[in-house]
Amino acid sequence: MKRFWSFLVKSLRVRFFLILFITGLFSCMIMQSAILTNYKDRAIEVKKNEVQTQLRILANHLITYNYMQDPSSAIVQAELTLLANLYDGRVLIIGDDLQVITDTYGKREGKTIISEEVVNCLRKGSDGVATVYDNKNGYLEITTPIIETAGIGDGDYLSSEAQSKEVVKGVMLTSVSTANIEKTMEILNNKALVIEVIVIMLILVFSLVASKALLKPFDRITSKLNEMKAGFTDEPLSVPDYIETEHIVDAFNQLQGRMKV
Repeated sequence: MKRFWSFLVKSLRVRFFLILFITGLFSCMIMQSAILTNYKDRAIEVKKNEVQTQLRILANHLITYNYMQDPSSAIVQAELTLLANLYDGRVLIIGDDLQVITDTYGKREGKTIISEEVVNCLRKGSDGVATVYDNKNGYLEITTPIIETAGIGDGDYLSSEAQSKEVVKGVMLTSVSTANIEKTMEILNNKALVIEVIVIMLILVFSLVASKALLKPFDRITSKLNEMKAGFTDEPLSVPDYIETEHIVDAFNQLQGRMKV
């Protein structure tokens, strides 16, 4: 047993095998992790942009139908319900006094909500748009301002002197589920695991074959030295496969030549 472990520790063939196998294994694992992480980040970014586009359209409708002053529009209510159901989420319409006008869950209407993202959105308008991804609970929280653009100045709307001013009427606080992304990630992880096992088996076979092939020239040197020791041949050694084997063989041939003299 001791000799076996000594062979494993000192064997160049085993070391070649371990180096090739471990390098291939870690490369495979790192590549899998990088691809899946990149996919998840990209999927979340696409979903965020998609939802933000829908929210901007909805924010314009809130202004068009004067929803902030009269939240009885059936059209807007239908759009809010559709958006919440489409993205498996929740939408809160918050006025500029931080009071919840509409909650698609119907739990916080009439209550005051104090949130850093909401306050920043009311103060900064378009610059206050914020997106927070909660990886633990699996949802995106998007803060979108409800903006009414008011024209100011003496010039007409074609004049370069005409200006517009953003008036923030409220904020939409939207929570969107990322369960579909997580489900897709789970499926991809399972498929990636199967592929990874197959690749690892191929790496294992390649490492075994490569480590054996790389050390064949040294095996030939050992074999020829044994033949010379047994007296079967006295011809000079020649193993030109590697520079290292050439150096070893040249040194041995020179030593053998001196011993004959």
